[in-house]
Amino acid sequence: MSRSRIKDIAVICQRRDILIIEDDVYASFAAHDRICFLDLAPERTYYINSFATLFTPGLRLGVLIAPSHQLDNLVRVLRAQGATDSPISRLIIHKWIADGVASHISRTTSAEAAVRNKVAASIFSSISDAWIGSGFHMFLSMRHSAAVALASAARERGIMVTDPAVSLSDGNDQSGIRLCLGGPSRLELSAALREIATLQVQLGQGTKATAKDLGDNMNA
Repeated sequence: MSRSRIKDIAVICQRRDILIIEDDVYASFAAHDRICFLDLAPERTYYINSFATLFTPGLRLGVLIAPSHQLDNLVRVLRAQGATDSPISRLIIHKWIADGVASHISRTTSAEAAVRNKVAASIFSSISDAWIGSGFHMFLSMRHSAAVALASAARERGIMVTDPAVSLSDGNDQSGIRLCLGGPSRLELSAALREIATLQVQLGQGTKATAKDLGDNMNA
């Protein structure tokens, strides 16, 4: 989301007294000069982050920064629910931050994401409506029926993708496919993305690409 759009949304929320829940678990992949809602409207923003997403799924700990006037209420709710965490996980995270391991993991992960996004951008450069960010996911926007057809064709070739229904909103046929870039090896990822891009053209979804364009990109 652009800086101007974030600012506009923050202004609207302040004007209409709307609370903001900001899920920022992919913050480490974002630009260093980015802004977030917590910066602009801390009095109404509940900021969420996760060590499991940043470091490893085994560290089931997160971070919640809430408006100062709501902290007592949040603590009471957490205590009433019996919510707790793992002391060992807390110790590991504390040690990693103190030793610099956390910073190293963050830098290494961001660098790997950049490489994989570059691969995806090269393969889908001639395909319309392909959104590639800076993390470990990309999105192919298309009508729901087309997304279902593409997902089915990919599965027949042994490539599993996110169910298009996840991206379908009520009363709107616009959907798409969310692709994970972080699971397989780089070689496996490249092969799978090329297969999906080829399928997209064959199914008529690559509206700005031709088979020749796609072949040129793949051979570049």
